[in-house]
Amino acid sequence: MSLSQQQLGFHYYPDTDHFNETDLNAWLPVLKSAGASWLTIQANVASAIPQHFLNPIIENGIQPIIHVVEPVGSVRMAQVYTTLKVYADVGAEFVIFFDRPNIQASWPSSSWSHEALVSRFVDILVPVLEAQIEMGMKPILPPLEPGGDYWDTAFIETALAL
Repeated sequence: MSLSQQQLGFHYYPDTDHFNETDLNAWLPVLKSAGASWLTIQANVASAIPQHFLNPIIENGIQPIIHVVEPVGSVRMAQVYTTLKVYADVGAEFVIFFDRPNIQASWPSSSWSHEALVSRFVDILVPVLEAQIEMGMKPILPPLEPGGDYWDTAFIETALAL
């Protein structure tokens, strides 16, 4: 199988500080030459990834996967809709909210508890996934930490059973 037939993707910087023209000019040719078809980019709800950064990526056939890393339960649905609208308008199809909900550090300290943790997470996540569908996006579950403070396989099994 040739490289152009593979679905190859990369993760961009694990922060929100590299969205300027210099970074884009440095990395876009590298991504294109590697045959990248997707790029995971970290974001937050306070400031969207600029269009001047996302548009050339999309125009070059690279699908951004935008990962909004916020503590579980800290994002209001109004913020979710605003964030999704911004990214839907530039043509992004994939936006992930939250990061590794099976570790304590992903939750506000007052809300971490193994009792009904997965159920509480699903209650928070389902409206986000529904909003993604409403905007024509593809819903994605956030990544889990292998092992984690709450075992990853038990977490996903319980979430899917709810």
